[in-house]
Amino acid sequence: MLAWLRRIFIDDLGLKLFSILVAVALFAFIHGTEQGRKSVYVDLLALVPQEDSGRILMTELPARVRVLLTGPQSRLASIRSETIPPIQLDLRSHAGGEYRFSRSDLDLPVGVNVEHWNPPSIELRFETRAERSIPIRPSLTGELPPGLRIARGPDVEPKSVILTGPESLVHDIDYARLEPVELTGLPEGIHTVRLAFRPPPEGCSYRGELTVPVTLEIARERSERAFDSLEVSVVGAKARSLRPRTVDVVVAGPPEVVAPLRARHLTPYVDASELTPEGGAQPLEVRVRGVPEGAEIVRILPREVLVSP
Repeated sequence: MLAWLRRIFIDDLGLKLFSILVAVALFAFIHGTEQGRKSVYVDLLALVPQEDSGRILMTELPARVRVLLTGPQSRLASIRSETIPPIQLDLRSHAGGEYRFSRSDLDLPVGVNVEHWNPPSIELRFETRAERSIPIRPSLTGELPPGLRIARGPDVEPKSVILTGPESLVHDIDYARLEPVELTGLPEGIHTVRLAFRPPPEGCSYRGELTVPVTLEIARERSERAFDSLEVSVVGAKARSLRPRTVDVVVAGPPEVVAPLRARHLTPYVDASELTPEGGAQPLEVRVRGVPEGAEIVRILPREVLVSP
């Protein structure tokens, strides 16, 4: 039994090993030359027109394309997506239209071909680059604490910005929007905050500073009350006549001050102390007594009356 096993495994050992090596090499050769298919992804790297070229690419390019390769299995096995250099698209002087991918776009081993691209081509569209000055529009959000109001603003400086981008979009945009001013919790006083621009449409951009100052003034709430046909009094001297004898008065101030105000509290008057009979009838400015603290007269109609001494 041992002699039999020895003849099988040991006798002519060199010849047996050589036969095995030949068989392995023949198998590898036959298998390596078999044709196969492999799908890989290839990144795109685009060189687009510079800003000073006056052109802008409007087509949204894919980040990568899918390529179906054919060739010997041994060569396909060494190809991986991460080892294939990106496809470089030089579009700086491209006239537009269809760009069709070809094998020359790839650095592939000899014998490996492209069976299919996905997408097989890209439709390139360019537009003329334009720019114009548009106004900046601030906005507000939130609510002020009770009893406060916006007395002035919001004011923005500068009041305009240069928008650049495709001509078809630039001429359709009427103003630049800012992030809103947050009113919640703002106290009384003058406030200035720097706010960023909201993003413009795709393909457009703003020139200059990325933020601009916005100023607004917060003051106590005001309400107005109108008192019609209040009789005008004359002080300082006697008068034969007044024309007209009544005026309309508008008072403004905090609601808690203006609300309880009544007509009897207010006295319109003119000072006739400097009038002389020789001077004849003269117009005198109407003033008002009885205005409570915190309130003010915002309008008197008419502002003057004709007084005859």
